Amino acid sequence: MLTSPEGRGRFIAGLRELADYLAVHEDVPVPDYPKITAHADGADDAEEREMVDKAARGLRRHAAETRPGSGHYKVVRYFGPLEYGVAAISRSCMELHEAQQSYVDNITATA
Repeated sequence: MLTSPEGRGRFIAGLRELADYLAVHEDVPVPDYPKITAHADGADDAEEREMVDKAARGLRRHAAETRPGSGHYKVVRYFGPLEYGVAAISRSCMELHEAQQSYVDNITATA
């Protein structure tokens, strides 16, 4: 997550630049369900969940697991059709995902 004033400033400027560009270029499509998700990057699961909780307070929303036991903890707020979220994914969930992905190059699907 970008938390420095400079990083935040560049991100916000980029969003404004994108919005201004799309406003004058009607031939450029926009997504039906746009999402921006910042991922917490703390020292451990507890610190990352606290980062999400802090963002939830700022967004005036409640953070929760996306599904009980999923290891995904998130807060979401909508600005028009745009979804903005802050998420934490537990270390154990990421380890499982990485283990599963390690086999992806060894499987060939056939039709």
